[in-house]
Amino acid sequence: GLHASPNKKGSKNCVSGVFISCRNNKEWDNRFAELLRYKTIYGNCDVPVKTEGDFKSLGRWVTSQRKKYKEFNSGEMTGIENADQFLTRFRRLDEIGFKFKIGSGRGNGRRGKRKPKYSPQVPTN
Repeated sequence: GLHASPNKKGSKNCVSGVFISCRNNKEWDNRFAELLRYKTIYGNCDVPVKTEGDFKSLGRWVTSQRKKYKEFNSGEMTGIENADQFLTRFRRLDEIGFKFKIGSGRGNGRRGKRKPKYSPQVPTN
C-alpha cells in the first residue's frame, strides 16, 4: 500500500524528506482493481479494516488512502512533487463512490457505545 519510508537517494517521490512508496503505479492500480471487485460483490467501497479472505489486506489499503487524502488536504504534505499523481488517484477513488471520510473519528466517545456489526450490502438485483 501507500506508505512512507526513509528517503531513497535519487528519489523523485520525496515529501518533506520522506519517500512516498506505493512501490509503483502498478501496485496502486492492482489495489484499485481489487477495490472495484469488492464493490461489484458488496455494492460499496466500505471495506472494513479487519477483513478476512480475499480482501484481507484491502482494508488496510483503503485506510491508508483515507489517511493520505486527509494529510494532502490539510497541508501536512509540504513540498510535494507528485501532487498530480495523488489528485489523480483521489479522483479515481471518488468516481467509484469511495468515502474519504467515515464515522465520527477516533476518540469521540467510543467507550460505552457499541459499533454496529459490519454487514456488507449485497445488491438484490
